[in-house]
Amino acid sequence: MAQALWVLRLPKKAKILVKSGQKVALGAQLARWGSKIYPAPVRGKVGRVQRGRVELYFRAEKMVGRGIGRGHCWGKLAICRRADFTRLNFSHRGQIVFLPRVNRLMAIKARVLGIKGLITYHCDLGEEAIDSLPILVLTDKVDWSGLKPKLAEKLLLLDADQGYLLIPHYGN
Repeated sequence: MAQALWVLRLPKKAKILVKSGQKVALGAQLARWGSKIYPAPVRGKVGRVQRGRVELYFRAEKMVGRGIGRGHCWGKLAICRRADFTRLNFSHRGQIVFLPRVNRLMAIKARVLGIKGLITYHCDLGEEAIDSLPILVLTDKVDWSGLKPKLAEKLLLLDADQGYLLIPHYGN
């Protein structure tokens, strides 16, 4: 278990609702800009607060890999054990999906369906990215069946820029 940092970037005129050092719960309001509310994606402790920026520290397990594409995303995990084009469907919208193998067609379909990110062992894209779809190619095999109860209903952070998946720790 390691300490992780997530930085929320806000519009300059956003009203920040938390103070440095404050503990926040999952879903707590961090900031507001007009009618838009920025909730905390995990339970953690607020770090430095500056105009247009809030740092949130939390405990998490880290899975390392090679990122393809740009950006990061928060989402719940859906596990597809077979790398089949028909396995991806609209029920995966807004989730991070694990597929054992990803090719260009699957990545394009994932983007069109509104899937937030992909995790895989083998990717046939090379370094070619699909517009704003973060993909993580894991370096080590993972026992998903052992992790599944721990991951139920949790938001995970996939960061293709840094090449990792963070599994927040929600316990005491």
